[in-house]
Amino acid sequence: MSSPEFTVQTVFNKFSIIRQIGKGSFGTVYLGINNKTNEKVGIKTEIQTKKQHLSLLESECQKLNTLKNIIGIPKIYEYGKIEGFNILVMELLGKSLNDLFQSQHRKFSLKTVCTLGIDMLKIIQHVHERKLIHRDIKPDNYMMGRESLKDILYLIDFGLAKKYILNNGQHIPYKSGKNITGTARYCSIYTHLGIEQSRRDDLESIGYVLIYFLRGNLPWQGIKTKCNDKHYEKIGFVKQSTSIEVLCSDFPNEFCNYFNYVKQLEFEEDPNYNMLIELFERTLKKSCGTKYINNGICNGNRHNLFDWNSMGYKLESPRRNNKKKKESTVFSSPKRRSSIVNNGCNSDSDIKDNSFIGNNNNYFNEKENDDDDDNKETSRNDGKKKIRFKNKDNEVHCKCFIF
Repeated sequence: MSSPEFTVQTVFNKFSIIRQIGKGSFGTVYLGINNKTNEKVGIKTEIQTKKQHLSLLESECQKLNTLKNIIGIPKIYEYGKIEGFNILVMELLGKSLNDLFQSQHRKFSLKTVCTLGIDMLKIIQHVHERKLIHRDIKPDNYMMGRESLKDILYLIDFGLAKKYILNNGQHIPYKSGKNITGTARYCSIYTHLGIEQSRRDDLESIGYVLIYFLRGNLPWQGIKTKCNDKHYEKIGFVKQSTSIEVLCSDFPNEFCNYFNYVKQLEFEEDPNYNMLIELFERTLKKSCGTKYINNGICNGNRHNLFDWNSMGYKLESPRRNNKKKKESTVFSSPKRRSSIVNNGCNSDSDIKDNSFIGNNNNYFNEKENDDDDDNKETSRNDGKKKIRFKNKDNEVHCKCFIF
């Protein structure tokens, strides 16, 4: 039986639907316009069900309301129910970082990566301050703004976001044996090991996204298995066995320092966001000869920080010594604590109307898509212990069209 179509042309007596711009498992997304202001908006629709639990769209709306007035979080304009559909009207954004990455031949310059890294850290710090963790950091979930806001980075898709501070003010408890939630390519090693996610996991995922932008790939991409149940287990195994030095080879030492710090954070520990931001600010100044400009400034000063705004740009060559040192393991015990250490690393177009308000479901390519499908039940026997990766978590809906 086919799903009912949304035929309403005007919602909330204010927003007219122009045309469809996306579709996913939860519903359809339309380009709309505010009839009073002529502002273009995104209109997301979701079929109502008889189930009593919170709908995905309503949950998304509540989380975005919690995060309102944060620079880099899309605005919501209206939410309601019309003729059997849940309707969310929100700010229309530009292209995703994944789209821009593809347009730049799958390589960003060091200047662009450091700028994006600082933007990401500032946004996630504000999200964490509102007692939420995102749990699905990936290139598709970052988008640039439109028109006068086209140089402003946004974080989207809070469908998997979760409160890490309970109503009683206590941090959620440490748990093991959890199901994988997020996108396998970028999720933390703790997540692969079934440990409850907290703020440190968002930070580790940000690190993987940045290295992906610099390298053009990650070591655990393109893994092939005869049995799908083994696929995500192998991603976790390669991720755990890849040393920080190998992961960050040929890039400034600050990237190694970043991973050393976030991988040694305790489950409930308050991250030092300012210190992490300073790592990338220092790299911008030392290796790129430029300064960071705040994400909230939209007067054109940020225009030259991004590769896609430049014609025929050249990738900067990261400056660091190439002196080799012994590799070290990438994974630290959950209970290990220490200050930042080097870990063997050496220092020294216009936006079109079909822009989305969220994940546009454009995947990298058929081979690389394999490790983006998440959360199958697998197991690994490394000769010492067996670690299981499960897929029984009803929260997992990474492939849904949640923006």
